[in-house]
Parts: sequence; structure tokens; C-alpha cells
Amino acid sequence: MKNRKKLLCLVLAAAMVLGMAACGDSGAPAPAEDPAPTEAPVTETPAPAEAPAEPETPAEPETPDISAFVGLWKYDAKPMYISIKEDGLWEAVDMYGTTVGKGTVAAEDDGVILNLESGEKRTSFRRIVGGLSDPDGNLLTAAEELLLLPTPDDPLDRTASFSGDFAAVTINYPHQMSARPHPNLSNVNLSFNALMEDGTDDYYSNILVQFSPISGFDPYMEQGAATAQPYMKIMLDKMAESIYGDKVLKLFGSDFKDAGNYYSMTGYLWLDSSVFGGDLTQPVRGCMEVRYYGPIGYALVASTLSLEGRIRNYFDICNKMMESCNCDAGWSTAPKPVPAKPAQGAQGSDSGDYGTPYYWYDADGDVWYWNGYSNEFIGYGSDYYIDGDGYYESNDDGWDWDDYDYYDDYDPWSDPGDGWDAWSDPGDTWDW
Repeated sequence: MKNRKKLLCLVLAAAMVLGMAACGDSGAPAPAEDPAPTEAPVTETPAPAEAPAEPETPAEPETPDISAFVGLWKYDAKPMYISIKEDGLWEAVDMYGTTVGKGTVAAEDDGVILNLESGEKRTSFRRIVGGLSDPDGNLLTAAEELLLLPTPDDPLDRTASFSGDFAAVTINYPHQMSARPHPNLSNVNLSFNALMEDGTDDYYSNILVQFSPISGFDPYMEQGAATAQPYMKIMLDKMAESIYGDKVLKLFGSDFKDAGNYYSMTGYLWLDSSVFGGDLTQPVRGCMEVRYYGPIGYALVASTLSLEGRIRNYFDICNKMMESCNCDAGWSTAPKPVPAKPAQGAQGSDSGDYGTPYYWYDADGDVWYWNGYSNEFIGYGSDYYIDGDGYYESNDDGWDWDDYDYYDDYDPWSDPGDGWDAWSDPGDTWDW
């Protein structure tokens, strides 16, 4: 019994020890365990934004290989140039310098296609021996420069000389024109035509400068401008009649000028269209200037002929050309000084009696008349002389306005087909 109690006590003691171990020595609640460290919230750094993708640059269109066609080309049968450029563009220009078409160039098998700016196909070219050819077989040849029709603004960068007795006389003209003597005129002359006139209105344009024989005018030319002017008008009328004949419908508006070393008279003409020998769409107009350079037996005549729409262009060119002409006979339009008395020992018909009228020659060989009180000029030695009876005679055996005749054995304006000049039929028209 006693052993049972001892055993029970041991059991209770053990149970109490276990309880204390569970509750702590003091019996206070066990301290709370340290909380697990709290992690700071993680802030994620955003990845750098990607740059927006650049739009793709469209590839430049390939320039077609047109190198064999690049350059300036002149239509042989049409009044037009075609310029094909390295950047794939083209332009068409007529002989007046006006653009009549332009666009882009595209390559094809053996040539190029010319498209308008709208994209519409205009024409095509292919290489052939000597140049290019269009679909109709028209030939284009390479041109070194854009040679257009002449204008008054063009420099007079060429010089032509007359022939024969006037070989020292020159005249300037633009390089857009040709200069050559007319083969069917016997008097000294130069004919000027536009180089690029074929197929244009300027085909019917010409400037003709010539030395035409005259006689009987000298006595009226030495008396001053007032006396000379009406006779210059007569000279102009006679020249127009001689050159153009019955083709002149009207001559009007004459302009007179005293230039100091020559007199000038200019007139304006309407002419019959048959002067060109063809059916024309415009009236024919003309301008003529006559210059008197003194008693040389010739007048310098510049005549311009053209269709109405182009006459002013060529008249202005002709005026510039005539101002460049170096013709000068050393003569003055001022009246010849009248000597107070005959020169001592002058040759003439002096009877020896003081105050007796007589004719006499001066140092230039010209004829004067001493009326007993003063001298009167009779005329130049080329026109007059003193005969054996002491009177003056005319070297032309008399002169009458009604019988006056200018020498001109050919009318160039009425010849429609001599093959080279500006007044023959230009042939077929062209269409671009």
C-alpha cells in the first residue's frame, strides 16, 4: 500500500514537470517568436521603351538605261527639237523656242518611249544608223545647239562681204541666218534667209541687200535735205516698181532720214500673195529702205519680205543689219560750199571779160556757173561736163522722170521654184 502511494507521487511529479516545461519556469506565457523579416516590396524597373520602327523608305525607281538616247535631236522633216535628259525627262521645242511637249522617258527593248506628263504615251524612238527614228520612219539627227529662228535680240555675230567694186563693204547678220548672193541677180547683192525656216511661217521671209544702179539724182541730192527728200521718195517708188513689178498693191508711210553721210527713205508695202508662188494663209508684207551715199552711181537698197505675222520681226533684224553696214563714200549731205568767186585760173568757158557769165570746173571736177555776180552749182563731174561751146552738157544725154529706168533684169520675188531660196514651195506640212 505504501509502495502504491510512492509510485503515484512519482507519477504526479513527473506530470507537473512536463507541464512546467510546457508553460515556462515562471508560469508566464511563452514569449512570442520573432516575426519573420518582412521583405520590402519589389519595384520592377520597366524595360526601356523600344524606339518606334521607322517607316520603310520606298526604293527609288530605277532610272532606265537611256544613255544611248540622251542628247539634243533635230527632226529632219519637222520643225522641232527633242531633248532627252539623263534624269529620264524629255522636252520638245519648236523653232520659235516654244515648248510643245514634255514628260518622262521609259526604256523598251530596242529604244525608248516618250510619255506625256499625264502618263499617256506620246511616241517612241529607236536607234538607227545616223540618229533616231520615230514609228513613222522620220529621222532625227544629233544637234550641237538649239538653233532657232532669228529674232531682233540675237547678236549680229557673223559678217558678210559684198563683191566686185563693193568688196570693201561689209554687213553683219545673226548666225541663225545664211548669207549668199542671189545667183539670178546680176547686180551686187546678198540674200539672207533663216537656216531653220523649213516648215514654218518664216519659210516665206527674206532680206535682200543690193547695190542698184541709179543716175540723174545727184544734182538734187547736193542741195540739202529739203530738196533731196522728194527725190528720195521718187527713188524709192522706182526701186519698188523695178524689184516687185505689178506685185506691189500699195506703198505707203515713207520715212526720210538725213544721216549726215547718206540720205535714207523707207517705205512699207502690201504685195500680192502670188509673189511667193503658193497658197498662203496670211497677206504678204514688205519693207524697203533706199540709201543714197553720194555720186557713186548706185543706191544701197534693203528689202524685207515676209508674211504679215512675221514682217516686224524681220524688218527689225534688217534695220540692225543695215546699221552695221560700213558703206561710206566720204560724202556729206550738207550742201556743197559755194565759193565766193571762181578759183584763180580755173578751167572753164571764161571769155576773159569781167562779169561775163561762164561755166567752170572746181578742184573736184564739178561744174559751176558764174552768173557774173555769184556762183551756182551745176552738178558733179560724173553727171555734167562743159562742152566745146562753153556750155554744160549732161553725161546721161538728158533725163526724164517718165523715161527713167532702173536696171534690174530679174524679179526674184516671182520665181516660185529655183530650188534654194525662201520663196519656193516648202512641200508637205508636218504634224506633231
